[in-house]
Amino acid sequence: MATTSTGLASWSFGSRMRPMAIVGIFLSLVFVYGFAYQLKHYEAPSSKPKTSPVEPHTIVQTKTVEYTVTHTSTSISITTTECPSPTSTLDPKKLAFMVETRPLPHLPLQLSHMASIIPPEWSFKFMGSNTSINYLLGFHHLQDLVASKKLTFIHLPSRWDVSSRESISQMFTDPELYKSLSPAEHLLVFQPDSILCTKAPTTLNDFIQYDYIGAPWSAQSTYGGNGGLSLRRVSSILKVLEKERRKPGDGQLEDLWFSNTLNKLEGTRMANAKVSKSFSVESIWDEAPLGYHIGWLGVHHGQIWDKTRIRLAYHELLPRGKNYPRYETRQ
Repeated sequence: MATTSTGLASWSFGSRMRPMAIVGIFLSLVFVYGFAYQLKHYEAPSSKPKTSPVEPHTIVQTKTVEYTVTHTSTSISITTTECPSPTSTLDPKKLAFMVETRPLPHLPLQLSHMASIIPPEWSFKFMGSNTSINYLLGFHHLQDLVASKKLTFIHLPSRWDVSSRESISQMFTDPELYKSLSPAEHLLVFQPDSILCTKAPTTLNDFIQYDYIGAPWSAQSTYGGNGGLSLRRVSSILKVLEKERRKPGDGQLEDLWFSNTLNKLEGTRMANAKVSKSFSVESIWDEAPLGYHIGWLGVHHGQIWDKTRIRLAYHELLPRGKNYPRYETRQ
């Protein structure tokens, strides 16, 4: 009985151990398989922090710069952190250019307005005196344009003088001026008595196919126009100046001289009066031009500006809440 009892106990214990052994073996296999899998796919820790996938974006580097402009008894030093727009948004071949040595009260408004109207890839260059540059650098919104590389201030070199129409014409027919603005190819020249319209149906880019375009002097003009608000192709300007130079004291001011000489140059594309007046209005009216050039810093041409309907249409194309030159009829 003792033997039988022991045998039954051994069998009973063995019968209980077999399923447990099977489960143990199964779990061991799972563990071994899992460990082998982890070992196969193991990656050593990287010193670089992991980042989650993000949408493509442009990285803009920032740096601190200091601008210092001095004038006799005045010194302005502006330190700012540059957070420029992505450089890809600015096209170095498209440049809006102004020359002004006087600290005219409306210049800050004019520059900021033009920067808001002209397509975003265009950059601005202001050439002036210590006085005018100091004055403009005192306005925060212009400081922001400088920090973003949208606007650059440069001093008028001593070789050029802008005290008279003749001296301005000599400056703007000097090839060194256009070379100094390199790599600009499409150059918008705008003066303090010019403006672009907020509600214009066209943009500056709609006219860059022309070698020269400005407000027409006659409704029958087949080419040429005023230079106070004009778009010029720099390569064509330089090509003309290689072949021919304007003589000092020439009866033609620079815009008329360029209009005539460019028109004679083979292969140039000049805009006729119909197209030119849609670009800019001075003395020939258009219902919805891109811009206006007043002339003589606010003295308007009576043949169009004396008409109430035209003055009202002018205001409709301009932004609200901004001050613009008052109307004066030239006597």
